[in-house]
Amino acid sequence: MADLVVNYSLASATTLANPDGTLPAILTNSTEAAGPGATTLGTLDKALHFDTGASIQTTLSPEAITPNRFCIRVAFSANGPVTTRQNLVESTALPFAMFLEPGSAADRFNLVVAVANSQVDWAIAHTTNRVALTLNTWYVVSLVYDLNTLALIVDGTVHAVTAFPNGGLQEGTGDKLWIGAWVDGLRWSFKGDIAAVQVYSARNHPRRQALYPRVVSHPQTQRDSAYAQPRQ
Repeated sequence: MADLVVNYSLASATTLANPDGTLPAILTNSTEAAGPGATTLGTLDKALHFDTGASIQTTLSPEAITPNRFCIRVAFSANGPVTTRQNLVESTALPFAMFLEPGSAADRFNLVVAVANSQVDWAIAHTTNRVALTLNTWYVVSLVYDLNTLALIVDGTVHAVTAFPNGGLQEGTGDKLWIGAWVDGLRWSFKGDIAAVQVYSARNHPRRQALYPRVVSHPQTQRDSAYAQPRQ
């Protein structure tokens, strides 16, 4: 079983919270847009449009998420062009991120999901050379972390899996979840529409200190260095 910790339908540019009113978010510079309609996350008739300077942040307690078994799901459409990293979501409560990178053509992009593992630091799963993702198309992407395995799923299909010798994550650096930008709210702005963001956490898996051998600085990262070196 899993708890739906974050259940955002991005329909209003002025207010955002879970359906029960919990986890109110701060919205900056997003505008309302049409959604994709029917999706695996439900019917989403509205969305929010993001561009440079737009972001959403909310307070997400690290205690709310089981650190070795969780899932992040996002319904989005990239408007592009994608010429550099564009963040969909990133957290300081637990070290995970989901973002876009340039694709093989001007109308394409790649998806990347990343977590900071206790043994290998930042590591990824990505769609490069696995599936062609195009601009102005709605997708539902999932980051799934289960004990010692990171998976990237697009529209219900697993496209990449990364396993670790030790599945524990490094400890987060704060208590925020950012949507549409990096954790400073400014860098790596997403350019496109987001209709929904969900965060699931497995039940009956209490936090264990052994999963957190050391604190990690947040990633400003490059793929070929396993997301360990800062990008300025």
